[in-house]
Amino acid sequence: MISAQRVLGSSALLVAIKLIHRSLGLISTLVLARLLTPTDFGLVALVSIIVYFFDVLSSTGSDEYIIRKAEVSRDDLDTAWTLDQCMKWALWLLLQLTAPAIATFLEQPALENALRIGAFVLPINALASARINLLKQDLRYRGIFWLSVIQRAAAFFLVIALAWHWQNYWAMIVGDLFASLLFAAGSYRIAPHRPRLTLLHARQQWAFSSWMLFKGVIGYTRSQVDTLFVSKLFPAATLGQYHMARDIAMLPAHNVVIPGTEPLLAMFRLSREAPDALARHLRISLSAVAALIVPAAVFIACFAKSIVQVLLGPQWTQAAPILASMSLLLLYFCHAVVYERLLVAHARVRLLFALDVLSLLIVAAALALAASGTAAEVALFRGLAGCLNLLILAGICHTSLHLKKAMPWWPFAVIAIATSIAALSAERLSQNLDQPLAALAAQITTFGLVYLLLLGAGGISLCRTEAALIRDLWRRHKHISSTPSRAKSGLPREKALD
Repeated sequence: MISAQRVLGSSALLVAIKLIHRSLGLISTLVLARLLTPTDFGLVALVSIIVYFFDVLSSTGSDEYIIRKAEVSRDDLDTAWTLDQCMKWALWLLLQLTAPAIATFLEQPALENALRIGAFVLPINALASARINLLKQDLRYRGIFWLSVIQRAAAFFLVIALAWHWQNYWAMIVGDLFASLLFAAGSYRIAPHRPRLTLLHARQQWAFSSWMLFKGVIGYTRSQVDTLFVSKLFPAATLGQYHMARDIAMLPAHNVVIPGTEPLLAMFRLSREAPDALARHLRISLSAVAALIVPAAVFIACFAKSIVQVLLGPQWTQAAPILASMSLLLLYFCHAVVYERLLVAHARVRLLFALDVLSLLIVAAALALAASGTAAEVALFRGLAGCLNLLILAGICHTSLHLKKAMPWWPFAVIAIATSIAALSAERLSQNLDQPLAALAAQITTFGLVYLLLLGAGGISLCRTEAALIRDLWRRHKHISSTPSRAKSGLPREKALD
């Protein structure tokens, strides 16, 4: 039986892994921003986007397939591992052959060798132990947690040392290769397994993975199309500024919203047969996300110049207007995550895929309109396209699921008023400060205090909804702990968890 304590413990370890990754990544980025140039970051951004796209193309869905399977045999593990090897090595070879053409198309001669070396991440990742998915299936994340800590810490110190010594983009590429190699080797320490080549169950696994592959390609293209657009229209230095601004703007999403909303999938699934409860859960979720993200987005939009000056330094001044425009992307993304989890919980995967395609077309049209503008204008149009997509997504969710009174209008109004007054107060109190660090400190302090005070004064109902969210999550964990185990109920593990 999977107990609530194990679920909570595994969730805590997952959040800790993400926080450690993001924290070390942020510190590394801030240090590297002062050691390397925006051109270096632009080139590495291109390598990361292209290599990860090939990684998506080579995805066999082995992790999800093994984790979802009720009974896993050695042949299942070895088939998954073999499929990964075949796909990753095939896409590695394709990337080696197409690297010159990609570099020529993007007008980045240095990109060819960087792609060829960076592409080794694909087969290295595939070498990891297939048995590590059994640890995830049983919610035993302790070994994965410590391996991730060692991996990120070792890669962090190596990248900083190489950047100090080489003073170019190769430090980050070599650091990524080292991190992948360390995790692959360490996976056999925490999940021993002697793999063998076999395709015995390849047909069953591919039937599961093919749909996920197609959806992954569309989703990744939609998320990175603006960066590719900027790489084609602007020099590498501008791309570096754009990519850095995008990373900073999305920090609240990756560090708070994504890990924090993971339990929503189970909560929406439990209440899908009760429309009133589902509407209440959606209202609670949107209120909680808005309370965190709306002030973060407004602060980034209003004080982007101070953020860039303090965190990145004088060579990144072009990133400030881009960062301000990216606040719209943060606003859209975090609320869209809630609605996407809602659709997944109701098995509306085809609808979600259709919305992904529509979203990609809207983003492409918006970027085409911004083709003659600056990088900041490209970011602005990307954010506006995202907000339009959010309105469409929300409207379809509320209509197709027959959700009434699910929009938290009162919490939204309180959050909007509190955020506006906080931004005006922070701007007025810091306008006479010349030092960037002092100005940013005053802005953060004033904004935070005013926002929290106003939210506390006018947001009593919002606090109640957050308390209701905690109670609902606790009931969910009690439900999981009281569900009969697979051995007693005869149900597959994923059915028992439902």
